Amino acid sequence: MMRNRIICSREALENFQFVTINGRVLFNEKERVIRIARAYSQVVKSAIKPLFDGKSIDELAKEFYNVLPNYVYLETALKQAKTIVDGLLEREDEMGEIIHARIRRFWFGSRGE
Repeated sequence: MMRNRIICSREALENFQFVTINGRVLFNEKERVIRIARAYSQVVKSAIKPLFDGKSIDELAKEFYNVLPNYVYLETALKQAKTIVDGLLEREDEMGEIIHARIRRFWFGSRGE
């Protein structure tokens, strides 16, 4: 079995805030992972409009808990939607026109515990 290792300096390891892994991941429970990814993506897509309208992440967490009942994933999805909205608003200010988000794939992320 091949194992992946992070090779870097001790200082770099201390300053890690997040890690992105691109590659093939094998899951034992593929259906469960797909269900989480579908719900996560749905929350991100559905939260964009209410965030534009000024709703807070706390209000939306109560609203979307039925869709994605894992709070760690839910909080991460709502923060990602907020980041998308902030980026769209920033580009709208720069360009002077409304920019739309187009989200097509399933994915998920987690802030960890």
